[in-house]
Order: sequence, then C-alpha cells, then structure tokens
Amino acid sequence: LLGHLAALSAFYGEYRGVGMAGKHISWYSKGLRAGAASRHRVNQVESWGAQVDMVSEFFDAEDALMPRAQGCAGAADRQTQATELAA
Repeated sequence: LLGHLAALSAFYGEYRGVGMAGKHISWYSKGLRAGAASRHRVNQVESWGAQVDMVSEFFDAEDALMPRAQGCAGAADRQTQATELAA
C-alpha cells in the first residue's frame, strides 16, 4: 500500500496524489476494524507524509486486519454506509 501511495504522489504530484490516494486507502481499509474512523482521519490530511504516517499506524495496529464482525457495524460505519447509498 505504501508503494502504491508513493506512486500516486509521484505521478499526480503531492496535492492531487494525496486526494487520489484517499480513495485507494478507503478501498484497502473497507470492512476492517476501525476502518471508517481511519478513512475519515486520513482523508482530512493534506500532505503525503502525514497520510503515510496514518496509514502505517492503522495497518501496523495489532487488530487492524481483523475483519469487522458481520452485522456489527458501528455508528461511524453506518453513517458511512448511509452517505455512500445517498451518493
């Protein structure tokens, strides 16, 4: 994932690359524990370095790669799902 982010930044430039990477990070973290909160935080940053730090912190967390239990979406995930459906 970090290589993917670096490639996006190199190709699009930092400002646009960070925006494009936010979409990709969302795809990588969808369905993972604390994924919705992480997506919200990472989409608020404006620099590549901050984005890389947040992504590293999220995926290095001990339980980040554990899938969220089916039917147990938290409030943040329900809000994200509602927003996606409305779009």
